[in-house]
Amino acid sequence: MNAQPSAIPSPASPEGGASDLTLRQHQRVRCSIACPLRVAPEHAKMVQLSSIAADASGGFEGTLVDLSRGGAGVRTSVFVPKQTRLIVRLPDAGGTLSLTLRVMRVQMIDRTPRYELGLALVDATPELVSAVGAMIEAVAHEQEAAHKAGQQPSQQDSQQGERIVGQIKPGAAATQHNAGAPRG
Repeated sequence: MNAQPSAIPSPASPEGGASDLTLRQHQRVRCSIACPLRVAPEHAKMVQLSSIAADASGGFEGTLVDLSRGGAGVRTSVFVPKQTRLIVRLPDAGGTLSLTLRVMRVQMIDRTPRYELGLALVDATPELVSAVGAMIEAVAHEQEAAHKAGQQPSQQDSQQGERIVGQIKPGAAATQHNAGAPRG
């Protein structure tokens, strides 16, 4: 099932006026999920990270801040050029789900430095899109449960401009994924 395009306010405009709307092809959920990232092998020679930016295995840390069937938003302290392919690992029923994503947008969000990357899913199989959809449903379900329980983001999160509305735990998408679609 394809979600209808949705309009979300631009991050640059907290009031989200009509002129600041961006159309999205897929439903997007906001979240806060720690995720290791790595430059994809086909771009590893073109994009080399310094030993300060990368860990011993060549990866670096990021935080997934939104997710859709077509892509994701990640915050990281590492600058990554547009068009670079990244491998992002997310918790899933079997341990981790690896996604190959292309950097479509890079925006410096503070002077730390900290960057927000707009990423598009690359070479997505129907099974992979289904697994991402299950993760989205798990995050949305957790957000709904938190809303019903009356939980609100902390004041510190709001002051930093990071409204954390969902987190996903390893295996949380398993129930949704296994119940939603047969594996083949």
